[in-house]
Amino acid sequence: MTKHAISDAFMDQFLSETGKHNQILSYVQNDDTLDMELRGNYVSIYYRGGKILKINEDGKIETLDKKYLTGESSLPDPAKESDKYFPEAKHQIDVYVRKKRNHLGEKEIQQLVVKENNYSCNSSDTDYFVIDMEYEGKKGRFDLVALRWDATSSERQAKSLFVPTLTVIEVKQGYETIGGGESSLSQHYKDFSNFMDETDKKEFKEDMLMVFRQKRRLGLIDDFELDDKLAGHYKDVTQCSQDIKFVALLANYKEKSTALKEELKKIGSCDVFRSHYMGYGLYESKIEKLTSTSL
Repeated sequence: MTKHAISDAFMDQFLSETGKHNQILSYVQNDDTLDMELRGNYVSIYYRGGKILKINEDGKIETLDKKYLTGESSLPDPAKESDKYFPEAKHQIDVYVRKKRNHLGEKEIQQLVVKENNYSCNSSDTDYFVIDMEYEGKKGRFDLVALRWDATSSERQAKSLFVPTLTVIEVKQGYETIGGGESSLSQHYKDFSNFMDETDKKEFKEDMLMVFRQKRRLGLIDDFELDDKLAGHYKDVTQCSQDIKFVALLANYKEKSTALKEELKKIGSCDVFRSHYMGYGLYESKIEKLTSTSL
């Protein structure tokens, strides 16, 4: 199985004050339009759901894809001038999306979900933390992998017996993405079922929980920072429930469309997140099981 947790040595490159990537981590921590994801032997940083920087454990840094750059544009060195690199790279993405091709769509929504539940002013009150965005392994690809950890003090205090649950979330934008071939909701549900049948679930859980702990140490999840002297206000997470759940998040779906009904006929039923009024905060009480007959 492809592991996404990074090595201790790689962690030190970000956490140590003298680490080669400490400046980049500090910038990401202070810019909530950026999201950093761990990929084992490299780290990806996203803006609006698009990759803005890739940092390899061997020291190689890959900057913004040249397709975003206009004319003879060049970008500052992110390792030396992150305060100049990120604003310019973000501007290049903005221009490309606005003027050439708005290709991010669902990916941008995915990052909004990460922000709302991990490091917004409301993140400590939602029931989920997103562990991974754009998860990709040898036997599966998921939009989001999240940890359900209900936002009540009794369930997050150090002596709590509550065991969090891993949840795979498929994000769909609009009605045209619901059906149709390899990217349809029913196909993603099938892929998830195959992943559960063919993957060492224990190994997958351990890897995701390690990524969650590492993100806490990196300060990428608000109110969950850890250091060597303080274990944190909330307990560390070393186990999760046996089940791994699949939930769909349907953003801006046109209810007059029959696409969802047709997909549900293929899979029987599917859990779906309902918005808590408006926004992308994820709440356990707002999960609804849909069938083709319930629409």
